[in-house]
Amino acid sequence: MLWAAFMAVHGLVAALNHPEVSTAFGDVRGVYPWWVWRAEQGDVVGIDEPWVYPILAWLPIAASAVAGAAALPGTWLVVVTVLDGIAFWLLLRHPRGVAPAWTWLALMALLGPIVVGRIDSITMPIAIAGVVATWSGRHALAALAFTVGAWTKIWPGVLWIAQLVVRPGRLVTLAVGAGVTAVVMLTALALGSGGNVLSFLTWQGERGLQIEAVLATPFHWAGAPLGYDDVQLTYELQTEAADAVAAVATPVLVVVTLLVAALGVLAVRRGVDRDAAGAWLATAMVAALIVTNPVGSPQFAIWLIAPALLLVGIRAWEGVAVIVVLCGLTQLCYPWLYGEVVGQEAIGLLVLTLRNAGYVVLLALAAWRLVRLPRQVAPAR
Repeated sequence: MLWAAFMAVHGLVAALNHPEVSTAFGDVRGVYPWWVWRAEQGDVVGIDEPWVYPILAWLPIAASAVAGAAALPGTWLVVVTVLDGIAFWLLLRHPRGVAPAWTWLALMALLGPIVVGRIDSITMPIAIAGVVATWSGRHALAALAFTVGAWTKIWPGVLWIAQLVVRPGRLVTLAVGAGVTAVVMLTALALGSGGNVLSFLTWQGERGLQIEAVLATPFHWAGAPLGYDDVQLTYELQTEAADAVAAVATPVLVVVTLLVAALGVLAVRRGVDRDAAGAWLATAMVAALIVTNPVGSPQFAIWLIAPALLLVGIRAWEGVAVIVVLCGLTQLCYPWLYGEVVGQEAIGLLVLTLRNAGYVVLLALAAWRLVRLPRQVAPAR
């Protein structure tokens, strides 16, 4: 039954990506084939020039282009489904994996077409494989998954940090992270990347304040103008105040992420349950990445799936409930009400505001639960 549900959900979100239904597959239909075409002409983004993604993002794009750039969208769906299938199989092999498996499928259905239409769709099963490895006490494999994920789309790096803070075997986690990073960077440099291998870190600081970002919410209600950035391929707010917020957002993101990690360190020192600390810390760190980000792309909600499975593992249903609502609101915002969001119409702004408020609620809830976790009581002798 679970595998039938798996195929049904993937069939549903694939159908919702049909161009006559939605434009959610735009990156896969247009941007990724364009990058492949440029690479075939000798101009490889990430190698010959800066790129928005870490260099391992090329692997799923290249794999999806084996039959040519024209066939890339269909092949992409196959690649995503295969990777999801592997992670799903890993979940079902674990004793505590059935409830998380159902949760994953429900969240995918709630997120809708975007869940298979971005690079984040590749990092999702990689991160879930890391979650299963964490549950099994295989810290080296978990660190490997999270580091590979980070070199594909950055955000799984906070799951690696959460593992480093909470789990035993910190030297193993550090060694695996450093080893994978060294191999990736040396390979990229050998291919002629130069400084472009790290360009994804500076690209973020050059962006304006995207209209869907949590930080952009007050500007919408104030009637701030917006425009389309042809380089970033996003709608952004166009005021000096919004530009100022965007300029400080990335440093604030780093500081807030480190502060949340510090809460995890303090929780571990208090002697709390490590599974609970790991789940709430991962949730808080991912939420912090989203809340303080100058970008607010709908695919960011995909990042919440791995923390949601960790929360299911400790039966933290209040956190799971918030994520469920966030995923549903995200699909409403994009693609179904995106025209109303761009047009700053009342219904679009209302749903967007509720979604963004939900991110703030999730961050506050996770940080609060992390601080309030009780000490573990040592068994009587």
